[in-house]
Amino acid sequence: MNSKFIVRIMNLIVLSIMLGLPLAWADDSTLNGKSMAPSPEGGHIKVLWSKEYDPEGMDELRASTGMRFSVFPLFPIVKDGLAMVVMASGDEGTHAQYFILKLNDDGSIQWQRALGADSVTAMVAVPDGYVLLQQQCDRQQFKRFDNHGKLVKFRESLDFRKSTVPASERNVKMFARGKIIEYVWTECSKTVCTAWKYEMDAHGLFGTTKVDALFKISLPKASKGTVRTQPQLSVLHRAPQEWIVNVSVGNVMEGDEEVKWGGWLYAIDEHGNTMWSVEYSDPKGGAFVRRLLPTADGYIIIGSTNYTVWRRKMPDKIPATLEGLQSVLNRPAPSVKAEIKRWLLHINNKGQTHKQYLPKDGVSIEFMQHDAFVGLAGCGDTNVCELGEMDEQGQILWKTASPVTLRGWATAPAMIPDSSFIWTLGDGKEKLFAVSRIKIEEHR
Repeated sequence: MNSKFIVRIMNLIVLSIMLGLPLAWADDSTLNGKSMAPSPEGGHIKVLWSKEYDPEGMDELRASTGMRFSVFPLFPIVKDGLAMVVMASGDEGTHAQYFILKLNDDGSIQWQRALGADSVTAMVAVPDGYVLLQQQCDRQQFKRFDNHGKLVKFRESLDFRKSTVPASERNVKMFARGKIIEYVWTECSKTVCTAWKYEMDAHGLFGTTKVDALFKISLPKASKGTVRTQPQLSVLHRAPQEWIVNVSVGNVMEGDEEVKWGGWLYAIDEHGNTMWSVEYSDPKGGAFVRRLLPTADGYIIIGSTNYTVWRRKMPDKIPATLEGLQSVLNRPAPSVKAEIKRWLLHINNKGQTHKQYLPKDGVSIEFMQHDAFVGLAGCGDTNVCELGEMDEQGQILWKTASPVTLRGWATAPAMIPDSSFIWTLGDGKEKLFAVSRIKIEEHR
């Protein structure tokens, strides 16, 4: 098996896990809500309502073109309801269109606006509305909507820093700090990763000309006889006095199929100094950070380890004889078996850690509630997904059917807490974009 081929495959897997890039479409700024029959409730959740939302004209376009269409939520923000970007497209990402919309607590659409075909890279809530970034080649379009969905400010600027990394491939985040938006992005070479920060006024969308290096790290040399995959750097969290960044990288042994992924977490203060760092790599396979949960004394990092075992191996050289070539062509294609093992990493404010592996049937954690972990317990072959809750020892306290088939995209968590309620995003019974609002009943 060619090691470069393996590197490309693993890069695709990791990018899909880290970025969660979905594809989808719609040709009109109006979305129609279709009520769904309530799903059977378990003893621990109360389904308040569940609805499907279908871009108007999708059925007609599907019939005329024969294409399939999907609708995905992006960047959900809880603020007097649920605001989000919706992306919709047909097969192979054709006719992609974006919308920003706001749902009331009862699921009715408070307002919606068409954004066009340019991809939305980030969105953040500001005191008087929302600011989003759309990327078009090397141009950046910043748009500010007020709380009623009116576009009140638009600013377009050239990419303010020349870089060898295409703008579409940068890991962009925006954080609101009062009247200031901190715009950060990352870029990595094979040996160095850097996170950059740029500040702009949230009201007028005016930015300073100063670009600061928020974080920079020189990666250790790859061991002899290995091929390094493209490193990844992401800003996971912004706290009042610190940033949490994640660095991950993989190595492939030449002539071998085993890919080893590892990474580091860094807490950085306002001046770029490292407060603490933690290595979470696993020598047996790939280790990935899925989510970060702030706690009173530090953080809980949710991740997983991917053990990869190759069963069959193709020869490096193709036989010269016709008989030998035919025997190679008739052999089964290489297959792989992957086992995902979930883990929790408790990190206190001093960087002291405690790592814990969770059972196979544990909860894919989205957030904490009542000192327990709430998330997706699993989806069966019948497309029925279960919600669940688990304590810190990995014991499942309860699990029950979800009103919608949940998605686990990194850019759009399947479950979003809202005080004592929860919004769930996913697929409806007609495979349309669906939202439900539920409440978890006290069980202790």
